[in-house]
Amino acid sequence: MMSPNVNPRELTRPGRGVAHKMLAAGVAGLLTVAATGCGGGGGSGGEQDKSWVHAIVTPKGDAGYILMAQEKKYYKEQGIDVKIKSFTGNIPLNQALASGDVDSIETSPDPVFDAATKGGNAKIIGSTLPGLTYAVIAQKNVKSFADLRGKKIGVSLPGSLPDVAARAMVEHEGMDSKSVKAVNVGNDAQRFQAVSAGRVEAAAVSSEFVPRAEASGKLHVLGVAEEMLPKYPRFMIAANGDSLEEKPDTAVKFLAATMQGISHAAANRDEALKISAKTLKTEPSDESLTYFYDRIRKYDAASPRCEVPMDKLKWLQNYRLKAGLQKERVNLDEIVDTSYQKKALKRVGDKLEEPEDGQ
Repeated sequence: MMSPNVNPRELTRPGRGVAHKMLAAGVAGLLTVAATGCGGGGGSGGEQDKSWVHAIVTPKGDAGYILMAQEKKYYKEQGIDVKIKSFTGNIPLNQALASGDVDSIETSPDPVFDAATKGGNAKIIGSTLPGLTYAVIAQKNVKSFADLRGKKIGVSLPGSLPDVAARAMVEHEGMDSKSVKAVNVGNDAQRFQAVSAGRVEAAAVSSEFVPRAEASGKLHVLGVAEEMLPKYPRFMIAANGDSLEEKPDTAVKFLAATMQGISHAAANRDEALKISAKTLKTEPSDESLTYFYDRIRKYDAASPRCEVPMDKLKWLQNYRLKAGLQKERVNLDEIVDTSYQKKALKRVGDKLEEPEDGQ
């Protein structure tokens, strides 16, 4: 076997024999194969992996938007194999992304900021429902946010969207968020049950619970994020940096199909409501679903083109720094990559649907 230190050019100098020239050709061939086989990410070494694992928080009234691409087989239309996993909250969702168990997630940006300060490689590449459709509901004896001083408000894990949004809404009313005791009582349904049962005086919940609160006779709405926190971003699409490097084309096609799904849901109310109803095992006419869908449309909370709302991300980071939730500023250019969204839009831009007037 030839020494790895031999220079192939040395073998082709004048005066070398045929055997040496044949050996040189063989070495050159080996070097070519090695260079091709050792290509970096981006699929340069051959056909890219067409599989993609995307994770979401267990869908609720927004299922018609989030699951439309899967329901309409848009992923298959783009030539990729997408598996959807669901988690109970943003924190375990982001842990799965960091570990490489999934390729991308639909998440609030807060955990992405936290991970970035610790050297995480996640990239925000798009959005689905960037507008925050959230509310703080309370028992009837709590007339205003000021009445919450010294009382408990139901949220989820510390640093999660319900926790941070509740803090921001309290501070919007000129109060110190520390004057209210945030208590982790679980997901949206569990938070609604907790305030209904009197275990907490108020709770931060998705807007789909507003009709139920108003119909209960003992709860009411203190405030809504759509009006109090119009710049608070809700759902971004964050991807694992290794996945983006290894299969960028698949990432683009995933975003393209997602755009098709979001735009179709925004333009087809009845169809979206049927998917949400099937997911929650209820009827499409359920007021929680119709209210939530119409709320998303009214406040343009969905993003049919999956744009990354940089203004919202800047606002959130400034708030987190001011509130002491984040110790150091993150360079947004390092955690956001809009190139995938732009390429995806070129693929399907002419296929995206526009909502009908009056929807």
